[in-house]
Amino acid sequence: MSDFLVEAARSSPAIAASLSKLRQRAEAAIRDAAIADTVLDARDSAPHPTVPRGSDSATVIPREHAHSNAIDANTRDARSWSADLLRDVAAPDVFASNPLGELELLALRSAQALRTQGSRLRQFTILVAGLAAAVVGAGLYAAVQGEYGLAGGLVLGGLVVLALVIGKWNPFRRAARSAELAELADATATTLRLRMRALAELGDSKTRALEQWKVVIEMTESVRRRHA
Repeated sequence: MSDFLVEAARSSPAIAASLSKLRQRAEAAIRDAAIADTVLDARDSAPHPTVPRGSDSATVIPREHAHSNAIDANTRDARSWSADLLRDVAAPDVFASNPLGELELLALRSAQALRTQGSRLRQFTILVAGLAAAVVGAGLYAAVQGEYGLAGGLVLGGLVVLALVIGKWNPFRRAARSAELAELADATATTLRLRMRALAELGDSKTRALEQWKVVIEMTESVRRRHA
């Protein structure tokens, strides 16, 4: 389930930074809950508590830190033909009250964007290949007419354009990768939806919120390891 988030973080620095901040919020929420439980246990076990009521305010509130290094420098420099497939997808809102809902929306937005991109890639490739074939055909016709200089230029130009588009830009591989990531995004969205339905059955709102943050930790662990 986290494979899609790893790919999304690799493709988009904004998504990577948002996932990192969401994980920090999750870690802070779980840590605060553990501190609160410890304080309550200590109060219950102490016959004569000496801690003043106002001492609860001493709990340290975690601060947001800068995440300029959210993406590892080596990963940022390692650009490949598939590294920018999700660069235009909006990152999740790190301050949302429903973090799993934000991750589901990220997956749904990504799946839609990837399928649109794959369709456009295929259409553009067919168009360029058709134009290149028309140029090569014109060159062959010129050769039949005895215009060998013009024919050579047209055939060479058409073949060069076709080779650059297919060999250098890799439109077919990019389209296939878009379809693969779209399937991963759909699977992630479905899994998140099922997890949220299960959590919705929990009666206590604090327990439900804490369990959401635990799922965020689980899902972003692979992202954290990759960019550690």
